[in-house]
Amino acid sequence: MRGGVLVTGAGTGLGLEIALTLAARGFAVYASVPEAGQRPAVEEAAAQRGVTVQTPLLDVTDPANGEAVVRTIAMSDEGLFAVVHNAGVSLRGYFEDCDDAEIRRVFEVNFFGALAVTRAALPHLRAARGGRLVFITSIGGRIASMARTAYCASKFALGG
Repeated sequence: MRGGVLVTGAGTGLGLEIALTLAARGFAVYASVPEAGQRPAVEEAAAQRGVTVQTPLLDVTDPANGEAVVRTIAMSDEGLFAVVHNAGVSLRGYFEDCDDAEIRRVFEVNFFGALAVTRAALPHLRAARGGRLVFITSIGGRIASMARTAYCASKFALGG
């Protein structure tokens, strides 16, 4: 094994593909999912590829949950080598059509969630004297779209 990698938001799409690719390349992958119902699909996809991944439950908006997941990985035989921040949500709508709670939810997941998991991981990466942090953002973080203001703003923030 090449080291433990936590992939947030690995239940579907790009996060799942990242997790499976890293597992195929010899990393001990922790393909985190925000809901237990996503675990079977992740495990089935891994089996189809002939790889193994762990599927911890991780709500990136819950700092205590993030700390516990990161600590578990860091204390494993492989240790924590990297965190791939892929967890994210989108919100369609013009600014005036979105209420504050919707906008705050987008920022909680897309921006503050990544910061919280990073804050939990940094002491372990520093103690290991190495490691990687990867932040998955979007073209929406560079070129805004009128009908996706909250999403684009959160990705601008993450890119910064």
